[in-house]
Amino acid sequence: VEDIRLVTNIEKYFTVDWSVGSTCNFSCSYCPDELHNGSTLWIGI
Repeated sequence: VEDIRLVTNIEKYFTVDWSVGSTCNFSCSYCPDELHNGSTLWIGI
């Protein structure tokens, strides 16, 4: 597990991008292979 680090001198806004699974059945050109290669299954609810 990596340590949590404090980052200073950042902009006022930031983006959080969650990837909750990689079982997408599309293969969009703008999407990296890691997001649709099936290595991470969807979490059951």
